[in-house]
Amino acid sequence: MTWNIKAPVFYPQIQGNQCPAFITPVASNWPREPRPTVPWHRPSSQAQMRPCPPIPVSWALPPPQPLGHYKLHLEGNVLVMLRGPPGSGKSTLARALLEHNPGGVILSTDDYFDVNGQYCFDPAVLGEAHSWNHNRAKLAFERGANPIIIDNTNMQGWEMRPYVVQALKYHYKVFFREPDTWWKNKPRELERRTRHGVPSERIRRMLCGYERFVSVKSILGSQMPKENKLQLKPGKS
Repeated sequence: MTWNIKAPVFYPQIQGNQCPAFITPVASNWPREPRPTVPWHRPSSQAQMRPCPPIPVSWALPPPQPLGHYKLHLEGNVLVMLRGPPGSGKSTLARALLEHNPGGVILSTDDYFDVNGQYCFDPAVLGEAHSWNHNRAKLAFERGANPIIIDNTNMQGWEMRPYVVQALKYHYKVFFREPDTWWKNKPRELERRTRHGVPSERIRRMLCGYERFVSVKSILGSQMPKENKLQLKPGKS
């Protein structure tokens, strides 16, 4: 069925107070010419297939590497500053880095509060704990340990300054790494996963003060806020 394209143009007709009435064109049956048919031949199952030419050696892909291997392997003397709130997966990442780069060392301020395998945090000696870890890092630089992995939260630039200063002194490259975990910005999930019993409200405050974009230059120019100096003094909680 096709439209009669030769039909005249129709216009609305108005009679009295009636609304405009439109006449719908009528379709008519027009004869069609038969379509030409193209013969189709099924390919013979016995037809010989041409062999593909060999792939040039220059096009060949390198052997597959284990997932994430290229991200974990480090070259040269490297200081790795791990960053992230408690429970985000920093310690797991630190162990993976050390596994792929044997000969290095993992240094964490939390080790100061590890007593016979039990974590006993005391905010009154937090400043002393940080100084203790700074000294451990200095000794690691002096003996040429590589890589040196700092497993602290490092939420702000001034917290990393003592380690970065030592790295430049001993000609170490500085890498900043965060765990690639889906929960690293979710306070409730972080509270559930952390081994140190940090409440979600405190984690939320840490995330609000997180300096996400840092560089060696910005860290060298950073200073500890006055309120933090008071908190880190002996006897202050």
